[in-house]
Amino acid sequence: MEQLKTSLFAYYIGNPVKRAGKAIRRGIDKIYDKATGRWYCAGCGEYHHGRVIGFYMCRECDGVCGKHISAADVQKCEVITVGGYWGRDISERVKRELREKDK
Repeated sequence: MEQLKTSLFAYYIGNPVKRAGKAIRRGIDKIYDKATGRWYCAGCGEYHHGRVIGFYMCRECDGVCGKHISAADVQKCEVITVGGYWGRDISERVKRELREKDK
């Protein structure tokens, strides 16, 4: 197997700067997501803006939007929020409205 060669400049300066840049970018993205309420939907596999309701079956799993959950499954959700997991909790209101709708 052939050994890959890199310059001393790239090894000692370029690569650490690149890693630091990625870490800074990830931090900025997290702050931006928190400020705008953007959250990741496990069903769609993409990010939704803060006005989309997120349904979380448990506190450890990723949330899904309304396209990927049935009305019966909503009653089993532990947390329902607007603006991602750390957004405004609207669990009781949504569950109450769905129960009244079923009657």
